[in-house]
Amino acid sequence: MGNGFKNNFRRKAIKKAIHNNRRVVIFPDLASVKSIGIVISESFSTEFIAKAFGPRANVHVLEFVARKRQKDEVSSSVFLNDMDFWGLPAPAKISGFIERPFDLLINFSTENVDAIEYICAKSMAKFKIASKTDSNIYDLVIFGTTDRLSLIEEIKKTLKNFNTNS
Repeated sequence: MGNGFKNNFRRKAIKKAIHNNRRVVIFPDLASVKSIGIVISESFSTEFIAKAFGPRANVHVLEFVARKRQKDEVSSSVFLNDMDFWGLPAPAKISGFIERPFDLLINFSTENVDAIEYICAKSMAKFKIASKTDSNIYDLVIFGTTDRLSLIEEIKKTLKNFNTNS
């Protein structure tokens, strides 16, 4: 019963974060993307992001690690022991990331993790992108792509098409 109650609380907290987020959605022009936030649930290299969006793109990564942080481990990642009683990331751990108004926020997580969904819901990013989700957190959802490089190429193609047709 405890887990069901916590799961319900987390889902409500995510919905509340979506509802209370007062960000302004701005559809990005590829040429003007200068900051990109990445949320991921495994280790991640930003090199291909820099290649895809050019050297002007400042990339920030927040990694969720599904294990406890070791005592001597110093990292900006979010670990299981950084969660509160409800299983949500402590505000002190994520506030620097979620308060940045990234031009793009990309959720590269391959699974539905409440902590990641919460971070994305709270983010002040101007445009949020994900794959494999049915959440209304995101402004653009790209289905059918599991490979990161393919997802980046699909994002670029979609944004270019929208900017061309607008």
